[in-house]
Amino acid sequence: MPISNEDIQTAVLRYERELDRYEKLADLVYERCLQLVGEIGIRATVQRRAKSPQSLRKKLLQIQRKEPADPRYTDVDSVFEHMGDLAAVRVATYLESEREAVVQELCARFDLVPASDEHPNPDEKDKTGRAKHYRAIHCQVLLKAEDLQGGNANLAGTSCEIQVCSMLAHVWNEIEHDLGYKPETGALSEAELDCLEALGQQVRAGDTIIKALLDANRARVAVSETPFGSAFDFMTRMKQQFPDATSFHQHATQLFDVLLEFGLDSPTRIREELLGEGDGYRQRSADLLQQLSAHINANNDQVVAVDHDSSDALAVLLFDKKLDELLNLYPTGRGMGRPMRLISMAKRFQAMQQPAAGVAAPQQGPGPAQPN
Repeated sequence: MPISNEDIQTAVLRYERELDRYEKLADLVYERCLQLVGEIGIRATVQRRAKSPQSLRKKLLQIQRKEPADPRYTDVDSVFEHMGDLAAVRVATYLESEREAVVQELCARFDLVPASDEHPNPDEKDKTGRAKHYRAIHCQVLLKAEDLQGGNANLAGTSCEIQVCSMLAHVWNEIEHDLGYKPETGALSEAELDCLEALGQQVRAGDTIIKALLDANRARVAVSETPFGSAFDFMTRMKQQFPDATSFHQHATQLFDVLLEFGLDSPTRIREELLGEGDGYRQRSADLLQQLSAHINANNDQVVAVDHDSSDALAVLLFDKKLDELLNLYPTGRGMGRPMRLISMAKRFQAMQQPAAGVAAPQQGPGPAQPN
């Protein structure tokens, strides 16, 4: 039995009352996605929206006319249970090949709505065939418990759809959606299908060209000594100095911001202040990473861990040369809030050095460790 006109009207009115909640959810997920792509060093644009009440009504009327009837939509409650894109975010990567990396991070940073045989999650939506070039991965996510504190408690159990696609695929997807997702106008003509097919082929060729362009850009800027233009530029150039740090982008955004505080805004300045001549800094970095990791593990510290493959390889060299200045720049103490990860690590680096200077190491108190 298809959903009734009365239930459609009631669902739209209920959604109008709750719209601000879905807008808040879309905003929060958008912020997390912006942070995510920045931290993992992937170039992308991020957009968000809450479905308008008018769009909801139109979609429900389309569902009502569908044959056979969609068994998921039978009453008002079923609309809010099954329609996952009332709040939606789209992440459009520069490179098609980086979709999977974004999805992996999404799965780590959000809770996923349980999947089923009919509705996998994440769900790869790639299509094949004439004029079928839709390419995206959809994730249905929930905020984690720590994001539901305070005024966000009313978002518990409400999911947001995240679509991940390449930037060029986003253009094709939008055009195809606007033309094809209008059953009241009839099926697309042969001429329209021909144009969509040609455009889809151009999009695939464009993905290859963008990859070649970005590769050429990386090769050029990797040897540049000019000041960094962005955190992404910093990651691109400095990871060349740490070939063993295969995930140098991890934690690099925070490190970049701190380095700028010291005026270390170019490869030259970082080499002069932290690395020194030659490549001996790599072994020094590896040794410090190992020592810091051993110190943290020996104290059964649950707060922060060393990531050997990340930008921690450069961070420990910053600690080695400028520890006192760093801790003076970012003091921690009662009432000053939770310190950033980098400063938590720096405090442990300081504690690691104290036994060698004849100072007792700080003792862990009872209960879960807190960063200090």
